[in-house]
This record gives sequence, structure tokens and C-alpha cells, in this order.
Amino acid sequence: MMKFQISDWNTPFENDEVHILEIIYSHSEAEFQHKDFGVYSFKSSVAQDYSFVVRLLVPKSGEVYSINFSYVRGYRMMDEVGFAYLARHTAKREQSVATARVRQHPWTEESPGLFDTAIKDGWSYLILSGDECVEIVSPIEPVIQKEKTSKPEQRNIN
Repeated sequence: MMKFQISDWNTPFENDEVHILEIIYSHSEAEFQHKDFGVYSFKSSVAQDYSFVVRLLVPKSGEVYSINFSYVRGYRMMDEVGFAYLARHTAKREQSVATARVRQHPWTEESPGLFDTAIKDGWSYLILSGDECVEIVSPIEPVIQKEKTSKPEQRNIN
């Protein structure tokens, strides 16, 4: 296996603290066939233009963004082991990051076909929050949209 690599993924919040609010994976339509009960058809309840959406909050500014992927070959929410591995490597950078591109890590070894055939040069997209991490394998760069700016409620937090 080649050495783990990390690269910049320029986003409006790449050097900010972020919190993942929601992850949506959806097809525009889905169908389930059952031999005893027939066919069930469903239409997606989310925007039809994207198959995978990550919504996040930037607490410093109150901005909410959606990261919209039109095509996703694979994705994963990190468990403690995967998160620790990637967080340890991203921490070696001069500045901590919320977004990056990564390649040549254990997931690429576990699922080589996913990375070899799905994306150029084996790079995937990484979003790191304080305690969550999501990695997305897509050959198409996502569209990032600022949804709104929120203001926090003023109340005591214990």
C-alpha cells in the first residue's frame, strides 16, 4: 500500500469548526419487489438533483451549508477506528481542517475496486467535525450551497 495522502479541498468552511447536521442518501425513485406482496414504489422526499447531501453548521458564523453530490459511488460514517486514523493524519497538518481530500488509507485497501474504478487518482472527500467524520467517494466534485445563517438561542447550557 502506498503512503496515506491528504490534500486540500477548498470549501468556504475548510478551516472552521463544523458540526454535521444531517446526511441524506436518496434515489429519485425506488422500487421494492416482494414475491408475496407485490411491488412498492417510492419517490424521494429530497431534492431530485442530488443523490447524497451533507448538511452542516459552522458555529462561529451560524452559517448552514449543504454539500450536494450528484453521484456517489460509496460513503461511510467513521467509526472510532477509522475516525481516529484519519484525524491523527489530518492533525499533522499546520492547521486543522474540516474538509480535505484523502487517498491511500485502509478503506482503499479494503475496497480497492471502489476507488480504482470510481474516482480519478483514488481521491475521496472527507468532512471532519469534532466527533463525526464522513468520507464520500465520488468522481464528480460536489456543489456547495449556503442555505442560511442561524442565530443561537440565548440560554444557559449546563
